[in-house]
Amino acid sequence: EPSALAERAHVGVTAVVVQNRQSPVVALRCYVRAGSMNEGDQGMGMTHLLEHLVAGGSTSRRSEAESRRLLDSIGAQSNAYTTRDHVCYHITTSSRFFDTALDLLSDWVLNAALPAEEFQRELEVIQREMESRRSDPAVVLHETMARTMFRVHPARYPVLGFRESFRAITRDELVRYYKRTCVPDNVLFVAAGDLDPDAALGRIAAAFGRYERKPVPLYVFPSEPPQVARRNAQRELPVSQSYLLFGWRTVTVTHPDMYPLDLLAYILAEGQASRLVRSLREERRLVNALSASSFTPGYDAGAFHIQMRLNPDKLQPAQDALLDEIRRAREELVAPAELARAKKQKAAEHVFDLQTADAQAASVALDILSAN
Repeated sequence: EPSALAERAHVGVTAVVVQNRQSPVVALRCYVRAGSMNEGDQGMGMTHLLEHLVAGGSTSRRSEAESRRLLDSIGAQSNAYTTRDHVCYHITTSSRFFDTALDLLSDWVLNAALPAEEFQRELEVIQREMESRRSDPAVVLHETMARTMFRVHPARYPVLGFRESFRAITRDELVRYYKRTCVPDNVLFVAAGDLDPDAALGRIAAAFGRYERKPVPLYVFPSEPPQVARRNAQRELPVSQSYLLFGWRTVTVTHPDMYPLDLLAYILAEGQASRLVRSLREERRLVNALSASSFTPGYDAGAFHIQMRLNPDKLQPAQDALLDEIRRAREELVAPAELARAKKQKAAEHVFDLQTADAQAASVALDILSAN
């Protein structure tokens, strides 16, 4: 069972420790509760830029090179990522190096220096990343879907931002954003692995207790107005196949329909026996590949997606066949055996995904972020 250290420890940070004695490994994950949706309404990509600078970057205590040497000395795997509602910085290493990894993460997140030369370098790195993503059909597909599905909610903006807005970011703006969001009370810290929970929580409190607590900004996102008609969007790319994405706005994470939607994704497109795979791909040869997913985040922007890759001449019959299957799912009860199979698939995937300390830490953290 996870042990938790909340704000009662007077350090602001919320911390959770999950004990797993299967191997002498620890996974440390530090989450900042601010993502691309918290930047305002411009779609700037400031959070992603900040992630590049904070992860392994210079602090007032050590340089980038010193951080790299420390990571190498403990044989650590380190990375970071940015989403719409949070940023995660994580390190996995041997359990005997817990203190070093903890010190690195807390120093990066709450003590970043953000020097001008690193700011300019990462600004250029991300602009090159943006250019490469412009030709990726999967990226173009999902970014187009977000802008089509959401008209006012900031979930419509790409995490990397729009190129023109991104180029306009100044270092002073970024420093202000960093000081506003990277504060102890906005941090969730999760450690999993070969640890004594009480001792680990005490060391986490000591590491973060040196930093000043500050108020966390309150964000209120606009409610998406009801959609009254189907929306379509198309983009042309120099690729040999067509990519088709259907999306439906769904529910919040507290809604009871979240669980049936999760199972519906499995019933429609998980495995050879699923409805869409069997009908559209295996029997009628309308698509080359397909998948379905139900995404229900902690903020109000749930979506159900069905994605297909197919030959251009099959676009219309594939769409018609897909909509027929959606109507069938809406109007007919699912057979008990089909429902049971989907439940087993979902449960098995969940268990399989929790095999490592890093996966356990991530699962606990995302549950907390979604529910708070």
